[in-house]
Amino acid sequence: MTALARQAWQSVLEVIQRQLSDADAEVMCLAAGYRQMTLLLGEWEMFLIDGGALPWSCQSAAYMRLASSTYAPVCDDGELPEQACWHYVQILRRRLAFWLESMDRLEVANALLVLTKQGLAALATELAGYRQRHVGAALTVVEDWLETSRGEWLRVACVVPPCPACGKPMRRYWEQWQCQDFPDCIGAAGGSVH
Repeated sequence: MTALARQAWQSVLEVIQRQLSDADAEVMCLAAGYRQMTLLLGEWEMFLIDGGALPWSCQSAAYMRLASSTYAPVCDDGELPEQACWHYVQILRRRLAFWLESMDRLEVANALLVLTKQGLAALATELAGYRQRHVGAALTVVEDWLETSRGEWLRVACVVPPCPACGKPMRRYWEQWQCQDFPDCIGAAGGSVH
């Protein structure tokens, strides 16, 4: 992970040294951030699979609790920036305490996976805004990179769990594992049946 972080900062420094326009430099920095967060997402998935767990389903109670606790507004318009920041951190800490203080490493990894996905969604929205505005030469570089590295982003662990109902290999379906023999077998990861 440290080597990947260094590589990201090196790309950012190269962008700055090229003296691109502010908008072009920002696009390149966003793309570098997106790439690093994507790699981090793959690392969290591998950590979970190595630990014998699966990522939370987007319908699971833990996922919904975490996702809803990070989106609610916490700021008061009348506060100074320092006070607003401190206030925001304190409220967010209380909202996320249920997993920040957890001793279960797999639960924490799942929560970090959810937060990383939220960060990726925010960066993707920013990059989409630049695509709509057709910002300069850096956008072409970013779009070329997006096309060539899509396989790296969608990296899924090679370990495929067997279906708990019939024993056949499962396949990834959104946030969960499902029997590849669906609809004949309706087994799902973790032993639940739909």
